[in-house]
Amino acid sequence: MIQQMIREEQHSARALHIPEQDLSTEATTQMSAEVARVIEDSRLRRILQMFNRDYLYGQGRFDEYKDGLILKWGDGYSRKHIWA
Repeated sequence: MIQQMIREEQHSARALHIPEQDLSTEATTQMSAEVARVIEDSRLRRILQMFNRDYLYGQGRFDEYKDGLILKWGDGYSRKHIWA
């Protein structure tokens, strides 16, 4: 509910997913086994999920690549991201 209220107030047209035709050829739906193990062992995904929930009010989105994980948020010139 809060996410919807924020989107309405920002008048954002940002989609919460990337259309498949816009994905880079390096983009995958799964990390490699080694990278997934490192992310899991470090508990980084959980930390980023809490950051997204508590500070971004769920406005961020996660994309997985073969070599890592990215958390993106923001619109236009204010777009930010964290690579892991």
